[in-house]
Amino acid sequence: MARTLGRGGARTVTPLGQSWRQRDERKRARSMTPETAFKRFEITVNADPDQLTEARLRRDAFVKALNSEEVVERARAIGSLARKTQKAPLNDVDILMVYDASERPDWGSDAINGTSAEALEETATRIKDLLGPGGSKVHLLNPDGSDDLTVRLVHRKRHSVKCFLDQAGEEDAFTVDVVPAINHPYVGLWIPERNIDDQDAGTWIRSNPEYLIQAVKDRQGRWDHWIPSVRALKFWNDESKAGMTSLYVEILALSTLPTNEFRPQALQRFFQSAEWEVSADLSDPAGLCGAIQPDLDVDHARKRLSEAAEHAREAVIAEADNRADDAVCAWRAIFGTEFPEPPSGCNGMVAAAVTAGVATTTVAARPRSEPRRVKDSPQG
Repeated sequence: MARTLGRGGARTVTPLGQSWRQRDERKRARSMTPETAFKRFEITVNADPDQLTEARLRRDAFVKALNSEEVVERARAIGSLARKTQKAPLNDVDILMVYDASERPDWGSDAINGTSAEALEETATRIKDLLGPGGSKVHLLNPDGSDDLTVRLVHRKRHSVKCFLDQAGEEDAFTVDVVPAINHPYVGLWIPERNIDDQDAGTWIRSNPEYLIQAVKDRQGRWDHWIPSVRALKFWNDESKAGMTSLYVEILALSTLPTNEFRPQALQRFFQSAEWEVSADLSDPAGLCGAIQPDLDVDHARKRLSEAAEHAREAVIAEADNRADDAVCAWRAIFGTEFPEPPSGCNGMVAAAVTAGVATTTVAARPRSEPRRVKDSPQG
């Protein structure tokens, strides 16, 4: 504290500038911008840091173990964790295991029936030998030298081998899914597609998961909010029960989420465009896999997107009109109660209703003490 002399002798005064700092802090406490709210929302949407660290350690252990095999050309992470578009909760890790095609000359042709099931079976056996109880690479999962963490169970899926390391029902448990593949002679990969009704039958289909990894990286390079926005959209899809898969939302965002806008405007444009872009025919961006979700209930997804688009329009208009709290409340109507509420509350703006098990929201305009000021359209 500073001391100064006056008529009454020595007295204590507030240091220069402290009063305006206090006023500024009080002002910030009474208001919240949409961008501030979105940054706080990221904490909810993002995977738990400790779980993310553990997932990466297990992923790296699998990749290193699989790359040690002579018949393996390369192993690498794929999926949302590799693209960094994963949201909470983090349930699994995906790994691509590309075999040397010269070592497996009968794999990969869609005309050869049984080799796809064979590829999944060989992959399951190799994983157990490497990382199962007594496996030769168990130390990779246990850097401290212990053997308490192993692949305790493998399950052949349609395209992958699902590996269980945690006990069933364990909190924060997740799996590692390994996809065997060989290089296609032209572009991309052959991956197995097992016949679910006949465990020894199946075919091979073309895929290129590495294409999607690069596409997402390019979008994030153009706009550093792209990945956080995709995570938020995946959260919205789950909360609104729109019925799209997580991968579908991400691929839809590749064509409809701008990279040259502020976050609120970009999200508004996504909802507006996606309402018309969504279809059962939305395809793999690499042009190899065909439709991403052919059984999607398109009408239902469009209804949810339309509702979100209207709230997003209200949010953008409110922000342009300097009604930050109203804007935040409109975004909360989209993303639900996990989205931050302004310090002053939403005063009944967000009213949740549950119809047939689906949460919906409505926004009622706040009363204004003065007429709304007309500004240029934020879309322009």
